[in-house]
Amino acid sequence: MPATDSHITPIYRLIQSEKKFLLHRSKKDIAKHLDNFIVAYDGSAIIGCGSFENYSPEIAEIRSLVVHPKYRDKQIGKKLIRSLVKRKKKGQKVFLVTSKVTYFEKLGFHNCLNEKYVLFKR
Repeated sequence: MPATDSHITPIYRLIQSEKKFLLHRSKKDIAKHLDNFIVAYDGSAIIGCGSFENYSPEIAEIRSLVVHPKYRDKQIGKKLIRSLVKRKKKGQKVFLVTSKVTYFEKLGFHNCLNEKYVLFKR
């Protein structure tokens, strides 16, 4: 389900709960990019979220994907990813940055770009 203004704080809390693994997103940043977010519910509680960031007609990123620990192993993450990937444009490549390589490989993500790597300087 697309995120709304009432989801900003719950999304922020989910992301903060996994701050060891996710890039920081402020409430202001979440609000600014709210149209990119989707959420998953259990009743009225938000139990997962993710965002889809279009960078160009050729490339997009799945960001801020998190599922509440109580709901992991229930296919919630898989459903969020499928919903986010549906936003891609024809011919567009979708990437993500993760420490959970095996999980995403099972969902069809793989190393590409002719074995090129993303490198960062601290």
